[in-house]
Amino acid sequence: RWGEVGEISSLYTLTRFLGEGVGQHLVGFALDLARREGLACVFACTTSERVGAFFEGLGFRVAEQREVPAEKWAGYDPARREGVHCFLHDLA
Repeated sequence: RWGEVGEISSLYTLTRFLGEGVGQHLVGFALDLARREGLACVFACTTSERVGAFFEGLGFRVAEQREVPAEKWAGYDPARREGVHCFLHDLA
């Protein structure tokens, strides 16, 4: 199943563009591309509550860390992982 999953990582918008919908358009483009590629879902992980709320506002749901591919956590700093929140957007 994990071959059918995409990840949005390192999404960053310059401060001067905050609130203009640039991030929303970037994520929308990524989701459209993922659909065209036949992916089942896309996930995103963050330590920021603000960023988590951003993804929730775009239709992502809160997910457990076990719901993302185990490969995501290979070599991941255990201390940092404790503060990571995951979000999942089903495309099917």
